[in-house]
Amino acid sequence: MSNYFDPFGFTKQTATLLRGLGASELIVECKKRNISTDVLHELTVQELIMLGTDSKKAEELKNCLNIRKRRSNIVITNVEDRIEHFLEIIKDAEQQFCLIQAFMAYCRLRLVKEKINIFIDPNKCLSASKVLPIAVAATLTELEEVNKNLSELNELILRLSRNKMDGGAYGGGKAGAPFDPIAFIQRPQVILRAVCLLFAIIVFGCISNKGYIEKPDGKDVCLYNGDHNACNYGIGIGVLAFLASIGFLAGEYLFEQMSSVKTRKHFVLLDLGFSGFWAFLYFVGFCYLTNAWNKSETPENNYGVNNVQSAIAFSFFSIFTWAACAWFAFQRFKQGTDAAFAPSYEADPVGGTGYTSYPDATDAGYQEPPFGQQQQQQQQQQQRMPDFRAPAY
Repeated sequence: MSNYFDPFGFTKQTATLLRGLGASELIVECKKRNISTDVLHELTVQELIMLGTDSKKAEELKNCLNIRKRRSNIVITNVEDRIEHFLEIIKDAEQQFCLIQAFMAYCRLRLVKEKINIFIDPNKCLSASKVLPIAVAATLTELEEVNKNLSELNELILRLSRNKMDGGAYGGGKAGAPFDPIAFIQRPQVILRAVCLLFAIIVFGCISNKGYIEKPDGKDVCLYNGDHNACNYGIGIGVLAFLASIGFLAGEYLFEQMSSVKTRKHFVLLDLGFSGFWAFLYFVGFCYLTNAWNKSETPENNYGVNNVQSAIAFSFFSIFTWAACAWFAFQRFKQGTDAAFAPSYEADPVGGTGYTSYPDATDAGYQEPPFGQQQQQQQQQQQRMPDFRAPAY
């Protein structure tokens, strides 16, 4: 037998190991020197260089073949730790087997109670071993669809819960809840306040920009039939509406952080009163400006006509926006009062039927209150005791 088949020398295992490490050039030299696999693992870098490889390759082979060094880094655990680890693995496997068993029972129930045609083609002849995987695949598909529908339903519920105005007192959320900017922007009150803010800018901006015309004598005359009160009124309600809209937007931001119910109530009442009053002022301003513009003459070259008409139009639109703000404030106030006067206990579904009679009572219609016997005994003892008389001095 040649050295190539010597079990204690160079073998096919040694040659395969060298080929796998990319050192096929060392096979001839190792075979000539009859270097076994065990000896190959113990060679140093200098010895590998002497076998015919370069220093870099020798270092790589040394790192790959030095098994003892790598084994020394392995942490040897105690027997108790290994037993606990095996017990945890067995428990996890038991849970997984229970889930698999429940899933298989569900698939079997589907096969028994429902028609098999929903899973497979009735024209094909399939064995039971082939039908079950098809049923499992169909069931997994249905479970994925159900999971998708549940996720969509969860998103819908979250969206509705954000828009719903029943989180806390007076339609606000719970105090201390995290601020959600998307839900804040989507609230109807915030949208209406932003619209009111925009309309107010348009009203007083149009009047202050080209609502006056300069006469030859150098005086500025209001285009609303020369009535300076009309221009001042439009600018005044526009500027005040602009400032109020900013204030109410800040209040809407702080409304969720108001922990006091009285503070929320005062804010809602202020919103209700101011919005209703300002809707009325815009109605008066619309009528006032429209009447003054109908009596006025068209200026030369239609100077400021668009601005004047725009101020009248957006004054009309502001009536409805501020009225809508007042309506939402009223709904908040109504919701807060309903919650304040709602009973904190559950009503008796049976009604005031009184106390039930005792089982030993002869008269079923008589209902004796609890502790009645004790009260009667105390009264009898008091009657038996003699009356106390104060001594005469």
